[in-house]
Amino acid sequence: MSEAIEVQSAVIPYIKLVLNGEDEQGNPVVNEYKLVYDYRAIARAEESVKVDLKSFEAWKKITSAMTPQLVHAGLAKHHPEVTLDQIQDKLNPGVQRPLQEALFDALFPGVMDTIRKLRAEEEKSRATGASPNAESGASVA
Repeated sequence: MSEAIEVQSAVIPYIKLVLNGEDEQGNPVVNEYKLVYDYRAIARAEESVKVDLKSFEAWKKITSAMTPQLVHAGLAKHHPEVTLDQIQDKLNPGVQRPLQEALFDALFPGVMDTIRKLRAEEEKSRATGASPNAESGASVA
C-alpha cells in the first residue's frame, strides 16, 4: 500500500515597496505597495518580459529595463489601479539591485539567503587568507 505525500502551501509572502517622490510643489510623496508573486502575477510578468522567471538561467536575461514590468505584475493583487507608466515614472533605478534580489527571493525562496551566506564565507576567507577549499585552519600560501 502506498503512502500519501502531503504538500502544504505556505501563505504567499509579499515585498513591501516604498517609492519616494515629490509632487508638483516639491512636497515629499511616499507610496507604499505590496508586491505579490502568485502564479497569476508570474504569468503576467513572464508574458510581459518573455522570460521564464522560474528558471535560474533565465535570470541572466533580465535587464534593468524589465524591472518596472516585473514590479507592475506583482502589484495586480493589491494595487490593480496602478499603471505601468506610473511605476516607470516613480521607480528609481538606484533600487535596481535590492529590488531584483527581492524579486528573485520571492520566486526562489531561500536561495538568496544561501547566496549571501556563501558570499560572506568567501569574503571572510579572503580577509583571513584562508582558502575555502583548504582544510580547517589551513591558509593559502
